[in-house]
Amino acid sequence: MPREGLTGAIEWTDAQVESSERLLMGFLHAAASAGAALANRGEVVALLRSGPRVAGARVRDVETGLELQVRARLVLNAAGPGADRLLEMAGVPSRRIPLLGAWNLVLRRAVVSERAVGASRGGRFLFLVPWRDRSILGTGYAAPAEAEARIRAFRGEAARAFPWAFLEDADVALVHRGLVPGRGKDAVWTRSRLFDHEAEDGVAGLVSMIGVKYTTARGLAERAVDLAIRRLGRRAAPCRTDVTELPAARPLEGTLAERTRVAARDEMARTLADAVLRRLDLGTGGRPEDAELDVVAATLAGELGWRPERAREERQSLEEVWHG
Repeated sequence: MPREGLTGAIEWTDAQVESSERLLMGFLHAAASAGAALANRGEVVALLRSGPRVAGARVRDVETGLELQVRARLVLNAAGPGADRLLEMAGVPSRRIPLLGAWNLVLRRAVVSERAVGASRGGRFLFLVPWRDRSILGTGYAAPAEAEARIRAFRGEAARAFPWAFLEDADVALVHRGLVPGRGKDAVWTRSRLFDHEAEDGVAGLVSMIGVKYTTARGLAERAVDLAIRRLGRRAAPCRTDVTELPAARPLEGTLAERTRVAARDEMARTLADAVLRRLDLGTGGRPEDAELDVVAATLAGELGWRPERAREERQSLEEVWHG
C-alpha cells in the first residue's frame, strides 16, 4: 500500500464465519435434537384464523403441490423479506418494510490475506476481506430495481477505492446477493425489530421478527421466543442458545459422494442447488468443476429417484446461479 499521503491508520479485531451455510445447518441440527420438527420446501400460502386469533398456517409442499394445515397456538413470522406478505394474509396492517438489494463480490484471488482493509469511497466505506483462499469485496446497497446496474458499476468503484489491488472484471467469480431492511436509497437498518401483534394490532397468536444481521440474529431469536412463551402463559428454563455448541456446523466428512448422501438423507437436500450451495458449500466461492457437479448430481439422482430429464433440469437451474 503506498504510504504517500497517509496520516494514520486504525487496526481492529473482528470475527469471520467461513461457511454461513454450515452454520445454518448447525442451527437446524441443534433445533431438531431439542425436539423441533423441521420441513424443507414448504411454502406458507395462508394463515389460519380462529376468530380474532391466528391459529396456524396452511402450507403447500412445493414438490408435490399438496397442502396441509399446521395448527399452532402461536405463529412466529420470521420470513425476512416475505414478512409483510404473511402479515397481509393475517389481515394485519403491513409494516411496509422497505427493502434494499445488498451484495458482496467474491474474488478469484487473495487480494488480501492476513488482514481486511477498508477505504472510503463516495462517502462510505468499502472493505476487502480475506476469505478461504480468496477475497470478498463489499458491501454495496441499492433499491432492488437498481441493484443489477449498481453491481456492474461496483467493481469500478472498488478499483478506485483500492487502486493498489489492480481489480478487474475478470477477478469476480461470484456475486453474493440478497435483500435487507433499508431506509432511503442505500442506508440499512442497524437494529432488529420485534412486533407483538396482540399488543400492537389486537391480533393474538402472531409475533413478527425482522432481523438485520446474521451476527445479532441469535439475540433477536431469544427475545422472540421469550415473548412467545409469555404470550402462551407458560414457564420455561432460561435460554441456552448463547452457550450451546453446534457440532453439525462443521463441513461434512468423507468423499464427495458420501457427503452428498448425508445431505440428502440427513439434511433434507431436495435439489441440486440445495446440495451444492447449501449443504456441501461447494459453489459459494464460484463454479465447481464439472466432475464435482457430475458426482453430486448422480448421487442425488440415485438417492431421490430422479429421472434423466429431472437431473438435466436441476443442472440447468444451478448453472443460472453463476451465469444467470
